Amino acid sequence: MRTWIKVTLLVLLAVGLSWGGAIWFWRATNRMPATQDLVLYLVMLPLALLLAFWLGRKLIDAIAAAPVAAAAAASAEPAAPPAPKAAPLALVAVSLRTAHGARADELSGAILEHKARAELDPKLVDEHGFPVMTARVEEADDAGLQEEVTEWFTQKGGPDLDFDEPQWRALVLATAVAGELASAAAGSLMPAEGLPPVLHLLPILPSDWTLEQRRAGGLWLQHVVSQRGWPLARIALAAEVPGDPRAASPSAVLGRLAHQGMLSGLPVVGMLVAGASALADASISKWEANNTLFTATRAQGLVPGEGAAGLLLTDLRQVQAIDGAVYAMLDLEADTPRHNSADEAKKADAKLLVTMTGKVLSSGGAEAGQVAMLVADTGHRTSRVLELMDMTAVALAHLDPDTDVVRVGGACGTCGAVPFVTALAVAHHHAIELAAPVLCISNEDPYRRSAVLVRPAAALS
Repeated sequence: MRTWIKVTLLVLLAVGLSWGGAIWFWRATNRMPATQDLVLYLVMLPLALLLAFWLGRKLIDAIAAAPVAAAAAASAEPAAPPAPKAAPLALVAVSLRTAHGARADELSGAILEHKARAELDPKLVDEHGFPVMTARVEEADDAGLQEEVTEWFTQKGGPDLDFDEPQWRALVLATAVAGELASAAAGSLMPAEGLPPVLHLLPILPSDWTLEQRRAGGLWLQHVVSQRGWPLARIALAAEVPGDPRAASPSAVLGRLAHQGMLSGLPVVGMLVAGASALADASISKWEANNTLFTATRAQGLVPGEGAAGLLLTDLRQVQAIDGAVYAMLDLEADTPRHNSADEAKKADAKLLVTMTGKVLSSGGAEAGQVAMLVADTGHRTSRVLELMDMTAVALAHLDPDTDVVRVGGACGTCGAVPFVTALAVAHHHAIELAAPVLCISNEDPYRRSAVLVRPAAALS
């Protein structure tokens, strides 16, 4: 009906313009039109106008349809096959140092009993002289280790170490973690004969450290691992330089390790160690200036924290050759960026976490109902807690938020990648203990979300 109305109006417009123009011209020139003028201006001209409009419309439609046709032709071509998915990594040992425990079960128990909370710091105060809330690890105070590290670098002819107090504290805690994992590697992954496989040491140190400082920290951790029995020549130090923080997230580092093993076909042994500390007057002053420090009047602020956590990983072929090996498998979902900062969002949005949860469960061949626990690096801030709880209600509705959800961020405070690696260590503990899959989520970063499914070996059978 509308089409006929448009056509009728168009015809009337063409006739009206032609006839009106012709009559006006004849009257203005005081001319009597001949028969051929009547045919030309009152019949042929309206038809010519209608034909020109019709041809112009066809031309415009053809031009507009060209990109669509090209896109359709391109989509009709056979798509490139997707990149092969790397096999899951086997997580054989974990180690951690936090303010509320040096064992995964100890830390998880304290969190579930609501005992793992930040406390008033005995040394750090805000601009008004009041103690700030922190997650301090007493073990980080080790002047003897600082002297040992400095002496070792001096003997090696290295540059003077320009570490401040929080950097020393982070290195002390990372050293303890690396030493424990190195002992586990030498005890379970060292072959009885022949050269051991290359151990990929993957340190994740804070992004505000300089390149030289991160390199020095990595070299020291490499020395620590070699002292525990793994030959120095068989340790490959991966210098993670997070100019782009996404490139050195725990999920990204683990993903590269998994694909490296798949592409090379060689045995994979990896040791990821994260260490950080924000317990310094400089950090407190900076966060106060940015209005991001947790205070009595700023409940959504950041709590300075510190700690270290590490994972010892290998490929399934190697771990299955070890008699009585107890391990969990990691199914990784690639980091997914948010379209805006979670710190600036007006309301929590769990859609991204729900989507990622579905993908990682499908990748690991698990159903949502099989997931026994949820462990996350989520801290105390309302936006992150609501996001995690909304995701749980949609994707894992069978979990009890009080007993089946462990949020390690509140126990660790803000200290870089440490809370997420700690969450993976806690998830490993529960997956082995419960003989069921455990989902591990990272949503503390303003722009990045991560999801890892931790499955016990028994889940394969």
